[in-house]
Amino acid sequence: MSGSASYRYDLGGFRYLYLSNQGTFTTVTLYSGNMGQQQQSSQSITTGTWQALPQVYQLGNVYVATIFAEQTLYLSIQGSQIQISSGASGASVAQQISQLDPLPRQSAEPPSGPTMEPMTPMQPMTMTMGDMSMSMGDMSMGNMRMGNMGMGAQASSSHANSPVQNPSDSSVKSQSDATGQKKFCSQCGAPVGASDRFCSQCGYQLT
Repeated sequence: MSGSASYRYDLGGFRYLYLSNQGTFTTVTLYSGNMGQQQQSSQSITTGTWQALPQVYQLGNVYVATIFAEQTLYLSIQGSQIQISSGASGASVAQQISQLDPLPRQSAEPPSGPTMEPMTPMQPMTMTMGDMSMSMGDMSMGNMRMGNMGMGAQASSSHANSPVQNPSDSSVKSQSDATGQKKFCSQCGAPVGASDRFCSQCGYQLT
């Protein structure tokens, strides 16, 4: 065979299988259409130029297309999945379909599928429940509010910006608060006893 060829096989239930050969490529098209609804999927496989008309068999819920090219190929078609067998694996498939009758074949070009309309983006939607409102168009937590309280990335900013307290300042302050008297040298800041008259670190006279 030379040039291009295309054939249709009726799978029943308004479903059809198309096999087309253009050069070295075989295109498998699955088509279903009923009540104004059409669906189709196509897949091209490198098989070589057909040497004879292809045969299609139904093996359970799998359809087996036999392609006679430079070597015989078996295309096991189930849904949108196609498995190619040849050689030893092809012999096993050939044995399974040897007792089956091929499906009727007629010359027909695959239909051109309808053009799908672009999907329309979802419009922003706002949900309100009492004092709680949430915008579905932007799922960032910054747009979610409950009453007068905002939930967002800035919620912890007051903690992040709080000054870090020096542990030594805290201990000195606690000592001073406990007795109500000065407990450190006003000159160098070293801790001193309540009865000390001079700083043991710098010698400063305490008052």
